[in-house]
Amino acid sequence: MAWLGLIAGCGCASHEPGSTIATIEVPVPTVRERADLLNILEEFSSHHRLRMYAKAEQELAHQKSRLPDAAYSTVNVGIWRHASNSHDDLEVSVSDLGQPGRARIAIIRHGQTDLPQEAREALIRTLIERWPAAALAETDVRDPGS
Repeated sequence: MAWLGLIAGCGCASHEPGSTIATIEVPVPTVRERADLLNILEEFSSHHRLRMYAKAEQELAHQKSRLPDAAYSTVNVGIWRHASNSHDDLEVSVSDLGQPGRARIAIIRHGQTDLPQEAREALIRTLIERWPAAALAETDVRDPGS
């Protein structure tokens, strides 16, 4: 679990609201791989009482029929938390736009309303356990001020 040391020790990510806390890329070249990813994200969303929106396969297939390879995606997911009466906060963004079959999962910072550090680490751990070839980018999932 060398990645955990990277997560705990890196102070390079911004602590500004709306900045990315962590980015991980996972290979999802098949329908089965994408289904596994969606199942993991649905379970994560449900456990943390978040709302998940995923574009349907049909919608993505229609998009592919109209666009060049570099401009379509095979997976597109947003995981949101209700923040107030006026808006929701995007907590996790998933897309393989521009590189179909290689999903980028970004965990977004929102200041006081961030997901707990343990939740962020658990999601990354689950993804790496499922996809050992996953690539963890520069990250800082620590709580601000820790």
